[in-house]
Amino acid sequence: MKCQRFSFLILSLALFGFSGCERQDVSGLVEVVDSPALAVTCDEVGSVFHILPGETRQVGFTLRNQTDHDILIRLIETSCGCTQASMEDRRLHAGEKSKLLVTLEGAVEGTTNQYIRLEFDGERAGEHFIDFNTTVGIPIITKPERFDLLLAVGIHRLNFEVLSAAGSPIDLLMIDCKCDEIELDPIRKSDESVTICMEINVTPGCELNTVIVIVVDCETGTYLREVPVSVHAGVGSTAALDGLLR
Repeated sequence: MKCQRFSFLILSLALFGFSGCERQDVSGLVEVVDSPALAVTCDEVGSVFHILPGETRQVGFTLRNQTDHDILIRLIETSCGCTQASMEDRRLHAGEKSKLLVTLEGAVEGTTNQYIRLEFDGERAGEHFIDFNTTVGIPIITKPERFDLLLAVGIHRLNFEVLSAAGSPIDLLMIDCKCDEIELDPIRKSDESVTICMEINVTPGCELNTVIVIVVDCETGTYLREVPVSVHAGVGSTAALDGLLR
């Protein structure tokens, strides 16, 4: 299972709304869908981009014309003034690709939903939405921060912690992983942390590259965090599992 390709469904816009750079309910998940005319691939794994307060971050998307005719991107619209977008070449010939560069500013602490709307002309004129989340600040952390695992075939259970970076109370709103081989279960909770049990079913030839999506509420707002998970079938386990296997 490869989770490297991302383009985004308008469903997320219905979940979050079009209100721009404000704190919003982030309990929904971004889905993966291509429009008939344009395919969009994100250069990074995941659908949430972390930014430090007051800093900027650039994210790249690759657009591919899926039609047999030229497409001209005539309008690029962003959800708020703290997001800027530009393209290398707005005219895409049949099957051609072009890079969309997005600059994000860490203006408002918390997790917000943002979008980029593309209007295009051509044989199949229309519009395309790229929907994603930004998190400004690092109020929650996980131990470990990511999983790079080499595991023997079988079922493995690992525990990891979600906690506030400031030691303040947190409330777990959602945890999910869109991968059939991984199940997640909160097993212990205190005011400042939650312990999650992750069960992984490793099959012969297994190669998983995915993310665990965590949404928590804390005193400064609601935050979404993604924990990268990479699992490969092999003999034994990696050092990343020391002290975690149960």
